[in-house]
Amino acid sequence: MNKINITQALEKFDSLLDKYNDLPDYVYTLEYRCKFYEWIRTLERKKELKNYKIVNVLTAERNRETAPFWDLEKDVAKWIRKGKF
Repeated sequence: MNKINITQALEKFDSLLDKYNDLPDYVYTLEYRCKFYEWIRTLERKKELKNYKIVNVLTAERNRETAPFWDLEKDVAKWIRKGKF
């Protein structure tokens, strides 16, 4: 599997968001996108950023499994405190 760059990863992420209509609502939030960006930057530094990892993350979200970079309980608690949920 070929390595990709940050721009390609973000483009893939956006195309999958458009394609899938059964993702949890939180996947479309700015907070999720920020965590996703941090995660792909980490993968890039480790030279492990690959297309299939982006697909796997969103496929897991479709199956109601949380992404490795998303701590749902902690983040929802933070949103509730801020009045965003």
